Amino acid sequence: MQKSSFIAFYTIFFSLLSLNIKAADSNNYPVIAGAWGDGQGGVIVVQANGRFMDVDGKDDYSVYRSSCLLSADWKKAQCHGQGVQYKTGKRFLLVSQWQLEKGKISEHWEAYFGDKNLQGQLLFRPLNNSF
Repeated sequence: MQKSSFIAFYTIFFSLLSLNIKAADSNNYPVIAGAWGDGQGGVIVVQANGRFMDVDGKDDYSVYRSSCLLSADWKKAQCHGQGVQYKTGKRFLLVSQWQLEKGKISEHWEAYFGDKNLQGQLLFRPLNNSF
């Protein structure tokens, strides 16, 4: 009976130890989920699920939604989605690349309309009270 208790204790101990190592390792990754702002009225809300993210965004001209895949090191993401310029009613396809660092997201984006393409860069920071 004592031997089985001893084995059970060590099984639980090493399981918890491996969970702590994984949790400590995940602290090396930037916090992504939450609300972010670009300081110019643009806001994104990021929902993360492993290496996948869903992003909903709004700025002075458009609303959009994209899905992203994080790189293995969680420092970059590729995003694809679509949106609408609500002032003109024009739809667009959105492609963006993200650089992720602690406390900021740098985004290079391209929007493809039927008659033109636009591109730009943004820097997002966490909004207060979102984390």
